[in-house]
Order: sequence, then structure tokens, then C-alpha cells
Amino acid sequence: MKIRDAVLSILLVLSATLSFWVWGAILEKPFLSLVILGYAVVFGLFLLLVKNKILFWVVPPLTLLPSVFFFMPEIYFLSGLVFGAASMLYAAELKREEEHSNLKILLKRVLGNSITTFFTGLAIFLSFIYYGTIYQNRDPAKLLLPESVFETTLKLAEPFLKDSIPGFNASDKKLSHALYELTYARINDYAKDYTGYIPVIAAISFFFALKTISVVFYFLSIAIIYILLKLFIMLGVVKKITAPAEQEILT
Repeated sequence: MKIRDAVLSILLVLSATLSFWVWGAILEKPFLSLVILGYAVVFGLFLLLVKNKILFWVVPPLTLLPSVFFFMPEIYFLSGLVFGAASMLYAAELKREEEHSNLKILLKRVLGNSITTFFTGLAIFLSFIYYGTIYQNRDPAKLLLPESVFETTLKLAEPFLKDSIPGFNASDKKLSHALYELTYARINDYAKDYTGYIPVIAAISFFFALKTISVVFYFLSIAIIYILLKLFIMLGVVKKITAPAEQEILT
């Protein structure tokens, strides 16, 4: 086993662990999402450069295991873990197939489907975790209108509300909470027959939101991997050689 294979395996596990560690803080600090981009970049380099077959197939799905230290290990988490691990294996298989079917290493062609599958698998995994979290919520209807969103909307509407309600102050927490409870009560009256569907709808919406964001991360990761490969070749860390290949023809 080459030292490079071992180093990339360790880096892949560490980048995954760091991604799960910062996940809960990304909404407050969006720049932390760059850690997930780093996870994707290391994943791509791993698929390209690791030649040890055992590491190639074992390490990618194992990168999801550190998540047990950061999320509640319940049934939906375990289901997401299975689907996520399967997606990681499929991403590795796609890379292997593309590499064998292309005579020249074209990064987007060899890695493109694998990186897309990586982000899909990660989105599925995190969506299962999200579903498990909100499924246990005793009041899922509040997902339709989170209090933090209501407070922000109230502050934006404050200039208009002051005209009809003299002395109105959106910064008054007690007033804001009272208005929220009144608004929520009206929403709950209409939605109470459908609250069982809310966790499913929310989880599906969450998945597609992650997939939308991953489009940007996809192009960024391909660009960064390309730059790093060029740098590694210049430094002599990676060698690029041309080898004869067998071609399948019909006669």
C-alpha cells in the first residue's frame, strides 16, 4: 500500500468527520459549508489517485460512520446511513467504469457522475436525519411557520404596521410571541388534518434544497480538483503517463 493511498484515506475520513461536526452550525455561519466542499474535493482526489482496491471500496462508505457521534442514531438515521453508504459505493463504481471506458483522463467525464452521486448520497443521508428530527416533533405544524421566520417578517413589516397600530414595536419579544401564537393557531386550524404529511414534505423539500446548492459545489469541486492535480503533477507527487490500451472492435 502506497503512503499516498493511506494519506488520502485518512484525509477523506477526517474531512467527512469535520463536515458532520460543523453541520449544525452552517445556518448561522454559512462559510462553514466550505468544509463540505472540501469533503467533496478529497473524495474526488481519493477516487482518482487511490489504487489499493481494498481502500478504494471500503473507505468511501466508512466516511459516513463518524456521523454517529454528531447525530441521534435512530431508525431514520440508520436508514439514511445505508442509502448514503450505497451511494458512495455507486460513486466509486461509476468512476471505475468511466476510467475504463475513456482512453484519456478527462476530469469532468471520469469524475463528473461520481461527484454528482456523492452529493446525492450526502443529501439523502442528511434528509433522512432531518426527517427523523422533525418526525419526533410533537408540533410539526410549526415547521410551516418557524417563529424565527415570523419575527424577521414582523420586523420587515414594522413600518406598515405602525401606521395602523400606534406604538407597535416588532422588537418587543412578548408582543412578537403573542402575535406568533395567534397566527400559528389560525394556521393549525387549517393544517391539523394534514400534519402527518408535514415531515415528509419538509424532508423532500430539504433534499431538493441540498441538491440545488450542490450544483454550485459540483462545479467548484471539479475546478479545485483540476487545479490540485495540475499542482501535484508539477511537484512530482503524481505522475501522468501514457499506456497502451486494448480496444474492442468488431470484425
